[in-house]
Amino acid sequence: MRNYIPYLLSVFIIFDFILGEPLGWFQDPLVSIFYLGVIFTLFILKPWWGLVALVASQVLDNVSVFGIRPYQWALVFLIAALFIKAFPDWRKSFKNFFVFLKKNIFFSGCLFLLVLSSLLGLSNSAAFSFSLKQTIVLASSILIAFLIFWWAEKKKEGKNQVITAFLFSSIPVSLFAIYQNIAHEKGWESFETMAARPNASFYEPDWLGMYLVLVLAFLLPQAVKKINKKINFGIWLLILLNVIALIISVARASWLAAIAGGLIFIGWGTVAFLFKKINWLEFKRVLTVFAGYLAVFAVALILIESLKLTRFDLKDRFRSIYQGEHVVTIAQKEEPYDKRKIDLEEIEKYERAGYKIYEQKVSDENIESRFEAYASNWEMVKEHWLAGQGQGATLTQRDFVHNANNIFYEWWIAGGILGLVAFLMLLGGILKVPFFDYWFVKNTSFDFFLNQAVLLGGISGIIITNFFNSGIFFTPLWIFLGIAYSLKNQEGTKGKKGNFSKK
Repeated sequence: MRNYIPYLLSVFIIFDFILGEPLGWFQDPLVSIFYLGVIFTLFILKPWWGLVALVASQVLDNVSVFGIRPYQWALVFLIAALFIKAFPDWRKSFKNFFVFLKKNIFFSGCLFLLVLSSLLGLSNSAAFSFSLKQTIVLASSILIAFLIFWWAEKKKEGKNQVITAFLFSSIPVSLFAIYQNIAHEKGWESFETMAARPNASFYEPDWLGMYLVLVLAFLLPQAVKKINKKINFGIWLLILLNVIALIISVARASWLAAIAGGLIFIGWGTVAFLFKKINWLEFKRVLTVFAGYLAVFAVALILIESLKLTRFDLKDRFRSIYQGEHVVTIAQKEEPYDKRKIDLEEIEKYERAGYKIYEQKVSDENIESRFEAYASNWEMVKEHWLAGQGQGATLTQRDFVHNANNIFYEWWIAGGILGLVAFLMLLGGILKVPFFDYWFVKNTSFDFFLNQAVLLGGISGIIITNFFNSGIFFTPLWIFLGIAYSLKNQEGTKGKKGNFSKK
């Protein structure tokens, strides 16, 4: 139980920040300094506790202390703690660091090219100072990705520490998201940015959905590992909480990603079994977890309906994904003539006022706005397709504050062709092992099979959600990439460890 203290402490700290931001605690400089001082002290005494806090604080996206997000403070504190620890023998430490860079040149090189492309794009930026600030923020997230990868590769328990912290961070997030919708329905303070759509500690519900999809990519293989163990109940409870939060977020791209993640999980298992990469007992465990995943969605929908955790018509919202239309409630009155779209809670009020209430299918304005954004994106790409226009270009050159609605367009606009290619290489490097190397080595271990399931589920989640959003500045995405490259290298054949892709 002692080993779980830092994870539980991180959950407590996250709850403090989640509640403290809207309640104004961190507007008091003394409170802020106290929190930062305690956290920094813990980092110095126990650097691995700092690593746990860094990963867990990824969820604090709409929280700031002195204008800096908690995970950025955690990054600075952890680097300072590691530097202090390394200082007595700094020559050897720096030499080992550069050896590590050389050994992992592909991953570190892709990250470097992403930062470089963002800097080169500044030459065409319409708002240089804004783009430079955005690039610095992005560089901090990219640095987190590298630090996570370094820790997971160099520390004996590094991978388990990072993954456990990633999963524990979803506990306060999912609970707070569920609370938000309950509070909204009961008229309490919900702290939601969009009515009846929880955002937890993220800027908006869609980013909450993107995060939960990545969490689920880890949870399904973890559930396979924990079959027949006491902790198995905890894993399934966590899956249920995350699925409920995902559904009530009404983040439709994330719904698709969660469905695709489940299908990829069972599909990966089926193909591996047919090609004799896993045996029947191992495949049976995969089938059991997939059946449990489907059951969790059923239970989640029953709980959401019975506890009235959302006012959205979930069937209609899901149908709108492929129909391009959704149902709205209309209130209409003939004399004097008035016709308007209303919310469900307004039905009784308008009925008492003599309005006729009915439902009507209309084109989904969100889908239409995506097509408009894509057309606008292409025009921006053509302006500076080679070097790009710097980070945040889509925010400064449009009449509304919005990203490119597509991470691939965002990279092309911001970093030019170099940024786009470097990002595609970064994703492609993860897929190389499951798509190619895995099939040409005999006697691969079951744990390595599960690692590849994490990679495939996570990458599919990133691609699907980011076709409709842009997570360039989404820290959980970068943390996942750091973990993904460490998992990619973790284990190859049974009984041997090392870089599988080099075997």
